[in-house]
Amino acid sequence: MPKDHRRRTPGLRRYLPVVYLAVAMIAAGLVLPSALRPPPDPANTSNALNPNAPPNQNNPDQILESLQEAGGAGAGASTSSTTTTLRPAHQLASVAPPITLPPTASLDYCYGNPPRQIPSVYAGPCVGAWQGNNGGSTSKNVLPNEIRIGFDNLDSPDNGRLPPMSSDTASTDSQTVTWQVLQAYFNEHYQFYNRKVVFYGAGDPSASTADDEATQATLEYSTYHLFILGHDDQGVCVDFVQQGLVGMCNGFADNVYEDNRPGMFSGIDMDLDQMAGFGAEYGCKTLYGKVAKFGGPDVNGHQRKFGFINLEDVDGGIPSSAFGADVSSECGGTVETASMTSGDDLDAATEAVARFKADGVTTIFFMLPIADILFLMEAATSAAYTPEWAVLGEYSIDNNTIATVLPKEQTAHLFGITNQEWPQVPAATECDQAFHSIDPGGSPNGTTCGLFWVDLVLIMDGIQGAGPDLTPATFQQALFRLGHRFGQAPWSIGGGYGPGSYSYPAAVSEVWYDSTAIDPGTGAPGAYRWTHGGARYQRGQLTGDDSQLFKSGSPGAPEA
Repeated sequence: MPKDHRRRTPGLRRYLPVVYLAVAMIAAGLVLPSALRPPPDPANTSNALNPNAPPNQNNPDQILESLQEAGGAGAGASTSSTTTTLRPAHQLASVAPPITLPPTASLDYCYGNPPRQIPSVYAGPCVGAWQGNNGGSTSKNVLPNEIRIGFDNLDSPDNGRLPPMSSDTASTDSQTVTWQVLQAYFNEHYQFYNRKVVFYGAGDPSASTADDEATQATLEYSTYHLFILGHDDQGVCVDFVQQGLVGMCNGFADNVYEDNRPGMFSGIDMDLDQMAGFGAEYGCKTLYGKVAKFGGPDVNGHQRKFGFINLEDVDGGIPSSAFGADVSSECGGTVETASMTSGDDLDAATEAVARFKADGVTTIFFMLPIADILFLMEAATSAAYTPEWAVLGEYSIDNNTIATVLPKEQTAHLFGITNQEWPQVPAATECDQAFHSIDPGGSPNGTTCGLFWVDLVLIMDGIQGAGPDLTPATFQQALFRLGHRFGQAPWSIGGGYGPGSYSYPAAVSEVWYDSTAIDPGTGAPGAYRWTHGGARYQRGQLTGDDSQLFKSGSPGAPEA
């Protein structure tokens, strides 16, 4: 893909210093050690994460027989579930057939029914035992004994190779310890065909220019010899993937994934075009043609008029007009649009607010990183303007901690849709339980778990499912074979991969922000409340029921 058409997406490390400081102060609660009760051995307690687990979790032969009987429904899939979608991506007839498994489980245990490799709703099928030659370096940067995976985001590893675990963990920060323990966990629980996964800190480019992004990508594929990169910067991801490697990156526009096959994917972030489509459906069904009632007194009682603002820099991305086209197609509605040209575009924020207010916009839909939406809301406060703020969950604004940074006089009117996990208390999360199966007395870093767990499981699914002949193409086939999975647990993300569908999430929930609600992850005030029992809606399934907004809903998922 030519450099002139790449969109550089700012991640959690792209904030202005003042925003960075605010986030760091609030996020401190996520990284402070807490007294967590270590769970029993997960090999004997997988029912806690898998309510449909078979009676005997320690009989791998019986479990593998159940897997073969499941007939390719996808790990953890339910044959009674239905999928409503407008995207042909979910039609997976062209995907390679499931791998035939030997009669003995790879690592002597499986979880759930159909059996999964680890006790996670995102895990791939439990694979059979394997012995033999893995083929050595089967693809660029696939080493005979290692698969190197790099990450960049808040609380990723420090730059370079993750240091080995030390007996003196008290002198090591919780972030590093968490990565070390998770590395050990995946190497112990997944079949990597005589290879081990090794984690690296990928680092950031020195500036958001094409040359700096190319330099950073070169460091990652040429010096670190990474095979997989989890990165929040689109330019770096594109440069990396175009070297014949794999990127598990942020949510990008559809064309970015299509132009970078077979290596470009995202994990917990929905692609931007799909989120815009969900946003148009939500706006049309829930808000269009009615008077505003969730804003301040300056807009309530007025016939709703939609505005939309997103990040659209000179390198591309989805144009703001795309959302207007989606709304027009969905319900014949019109949208006044604006765009920001960087992750800290104060001038554009001030101009957009002035125009939206003057034109009578009551309801602002947005897909923006933290600094831009902060500027936008502060400009609205200065203008005595309190519109309805409809978040379309991108750039982590649907994260409780990030939203806490925003001005309360504006977040009192904040609601919308998210594809993220419904928060749980730390001890109930999959990441926490995996950590304690390796280090019962330790305390995992909450931010690391929250940002990376799902992506990590999906990456391991792809590596294991690819078999010993690991290449970007076999990695892609392995993700496609997972199928699309919905309703695994009330808190879990619903979605999957397939041709034309390269970001995992494919369902959304409705949320509204309550500055007094207690975040189950941190115990601090300020959290989104999930309406309708945390229901997940696939494309075409949103109901238009706004009866619970700013009235009811829970900030935390129900306990299992």
